[in-house]
Amino acid sequence: MESRPFTKKQMMELILFFGLVLVAVLNIEYVLQFGGYIISVFYPFTLGAAIAFVLHVPMKFFEKKILNRWIHSIKIQRVISFFTTLIILSGVIFLVIIIVVPEMTEAVNTIISKAPGQFMRFQEWIEPYYQYVPILEDWINVNLSDVDWQDMAQRGLQFLSTGAGSLFNSTVGIISNVALRMLSILIGLVFAIYVLFEQENLKRQSKKLVYSFFNEPKADEIVHIMRVSNQAFSNFISGQVLEALILGTMFWITLSIFQFPYALLIGVLISVTALIPIIGAFIGCVIGALLILVLDPMLAVWFLLVFIILQQIEGNLIYPFVVGNKIGIPSMWVLMAVTIGGSLMGITGILIFIPLFSIIYTLLKEKSNKRLNEKNIHQKKWTE
Repeated sequence: MESRPFTKKQMMELILFFGLVLVAVLNIEYVLQFGGYIISVFYPFTLGAAIAFVLHVPMKFFEKKILNRWIHSIKIQRVISFFTTLIILSGVIFLVIIIVVPEMTEAVNTIISKAPGQFMRFQEWIEPYYQYVPILEDWINVNLSDVDWQDMAQRGLQFLSTGAGSLFNSTVGIISNVALRMLSILIGLVFAIYVLFEQENLKRQSKKLVYSFFNEPKADEIVHIMRVSNQAFSNFISGQVLEALILGTMFWITLSIFQFPYALLIGVLISVTALIPIIGAFIGCVIGALLILVLDPMLAVWFLLVFIILQQIEGNLIYPFVVGNKIGIPSMWVLMAVTIGGSLMGITGILIFIPLFSIIYTLLKEKSNKRLNEKNIHQKKWTE
């Protein structure tokens, strides 16, 4: 088939496009500054959209699975599901606080009272290894009673007196930033409520916009991508929450059976931190190990062993089954999404790239199956 030559309009559009790219590259610093400004302006609305999306998952469950049986009005369903979701989330947050705060307070008091004695025990335990690593003696063999606390206090007072002015300015700046951030959060919450109660209108308007600017086949494809994306992110959120609850419960039961201290506190901390995919549970592990370490260093070692075993069970069985099956991709792709997303954007990248990989995987699977059917290629060609 002969290739068609570019029209004059297409050539002008191509030249204009490459011209804009060249100008952007040559002025990349200003482009990044402008991009940061745009992000800051739209931050409250982006935050509100994210909050609405998260709240939409439990609200959709209440509307479709429970309220739909008795209430036929969508508006009444929406109001009841919204306040039910808020009450449940508030109850969960309150429950976490009443569990974590008293136990954490007790743990801190225990650490303060037992830290000097445990440090001395650690010195005695590591003393036989000085002959193998002589520098350990200089690092470890320190008597806490030799610390000049009065001198440290005087230095602290001197720092406060000389740095009072800068501290005041810093405090004013921090308060201003916090006030602006709180205002952004408030605007985001209001916007989230609007999105949740007007989602049908927004969905209809979005589709209308797509079909008005694209031809029908292309518009159908865009709407399908939007639908797949929505399903992928919804499944990811519900799967991640379910996985975190399972993992935290596993730790609580296991640590209680073996009579580890702070079993409930560590279980709750791991449940909360496990909302961050893959690496979140390790944050809870570090906190739990530090809490146990002060009471009994050897018990902390056993805790780490228990964590490794449960983490292997969770990583190889629970997470791929719960989250992988929820979002519809194999565990290998989940691991790749976590690695790439974490390298590029940290925790935010992990939260975005797992459902993003699910979208790409689903669309590629659909496209490849469609093309194979069009070519009449039998399944045994790629299964054998």
